[in-house]
Amino acid sequence: MKMSVEVEYALHCLLYIVKLKDKDYVGIKDLAEFQGVSESYLSKVFTKLGKAGITKSVPGVKGGYELARP
Repeated sequence: MKMSVEVEYALHCLLYIVKLKDKDYVGIKDLAEFQGVSESYLSKVFTKLGKAGITKSVPGVKGGYELARP
């Protein structure tokens, strides 16, 4: 099965979020560093994940993204 690069980045980031122990959300900057891609590109990926109901954003200075469901 062949996946697009965007889908691959999304899956890797979702697994990163799942493995978080101390907090339930992570910033886009940390995710972009983890993946080695630009923040703007990853923001577009997470916008699509949010519209699909997979993630939701946490507002605020120390906000980020978290899974929409446990």
